[in-house]
Amino acid sequence: MSKPRCGFRDILKHETKASLSKWPKTHLTWHFHLADETELNTARAAFDLWSQHSALTFERSESPNADIIISWRRLRHYNTNTKVNGAICSDKFDGPGNVLAHASFPTDQAGFVSEVHVDGDEPWHIYVNKHPADRFSLHYTLTHEIGHSLGLMHNRRKTSVMFAIQPDQQYPVKLDQNDIADIQRLYGEKSTNEPPRRTPAHSGAKSRKAGQNLK
Repeated sequence: MSKPRCGFRDILKHETKASLSKWPKTHLTWHFHLADETELNTARAAFDLWSQHSALTFERSESPNADIIISWRRLRHYNTNTKVNGAICSDKFDGPGNVLAHASFPTDQAGFVSEVHVDGDEPWHIYVNKHPADRFSLHYTLTHEIGHSLGLMHNRRKTSVMFAIQPDQQYPVKLDQNDIADIQRLYGEKSTNEPPRRTPAHSGAKSRKAGQNLK
């Protein structure tokens, strides 16, 4: 039985680069399509992890005219930004189990939009607090996929949030030293002494039906 994981390919043994490409800017906008307030809060916490350890800053856009778009998708599915990315996503989900999500790397294409697709057929815990054993952490998964949207490949170290296989315990969500070094190599170190913003964990138990393998 395959373990839940990201749908993006694994790093090959002969590959040494931690990234394939990067954005030409450090301020990026994001949009979570049709998300409720809890899902927006969790996405914001995931972006915060990357901005806390790099020169990157993120701003939520209420419209899909954003650099990074997150959306729930199922099986064979469409892109949200069909004008730039085409109608049909080149990858498809496989129902419950295996692939949990996937994301597109930044390119030098004019007007490029990175899309993060999360499998809606998986059992998701959509809060930033500790997830039940029978649910997948949306916070962990989004942090991983946003890493791809920023240009990071999979990491072979199991302590890395960019490890392809989702660990059984995904709380607390944090970047390890490899993740921090890799994102700073792309975008530089954080240049402000401003304390990181803390997103309060919700104590409720609401979960959303969704997927298993990080892509």
